[in-house]
Amino acid sequence: MTIMEDDLRADIELALHEVVDKRGTQFGSKIHPIILENYKNGRVNFFLENIPDATPQDYVLHVVDNYARLSSYLQCVQIDRSPEVWKPLYEHLQKLSYNFLRRNSLYPGNATFQLAVDCAADAATAILKARFPYDTDFEPWAYNFVKFACLKCIEKAAKRSSNIKEVLYQDGGLDNFIGPDLQSHRWGIIIDVINAYLELTENRQQVLQLRYEYGLSSKEIAIRLRKSISAVDKLHFDAIKQLRQILNFEAK
Repeated sequence: MTIMEDDLRADIELALHEVVDKRGTQFGSKIHPIILENYKNGRVNFFLENIPDATPQDYVLHVVDNYARLSSYLQCVQIDRSPEVWKPLYEHLQKLSYNFLRRNSLYPGNATFQLAVDCAADAATAILKARFPYDTDFEPWAYNFVKFACLKCIEKAAKRSSNIKEVLYQDGGLDNFIGPDLQSHRWGIIIDVINAYLELTENRQQVLQLRYEYGLSSKEIAIRLRKSISAVDKLHFDAIKQLRQILNFEAK
């Protein structure tokens, strides 16, 4: 359903006054900024447009019920940062990240799990800083941060792997990877390169990351890693050779 903005604001304010009357000023003062923030972010309209016959009062009561049910948990998560709460939560975020990466074609194994740990850490950081809207459950809300962290991780890996792919083919004739081609054959090659990259040693990964993600020269990498230039060049050569063996890429 679509409601004129002035009418919607008026109905929301009326519903908030009813909350104050029933639950008191202190409780109402906690709900009021949550509702207004959700209104600004379009969440109220989304609720009304997607729930048949829903009213602004229904939305406010929905937030009130969720606040009463979840506020103590969110207090432990975002304010107290209780270890008893965060330990199982962080393990769950790791599992969600790992499953998301697997569904996006990364191979099972320790390397992908370590990537999932990094994604879970990014998601956890975002959860600590974000404002919970109280018009949804915690699980789907947290999962959105997991998805964003994983997609960002895959995007970075794809950028690096797209450049590595050109070296593997050695002729530079393939088009560069771009976002709209996610379902194309080229994206399949990129995923293969990402998976192969995860099989490399940490030192070889570091050299390829600094070369192809950050564009550093051998000299700059040597300074960063506190190695000789010849050692960096050997790591680079061995990494590319190993990738060729894993992927069975032949020079054209």
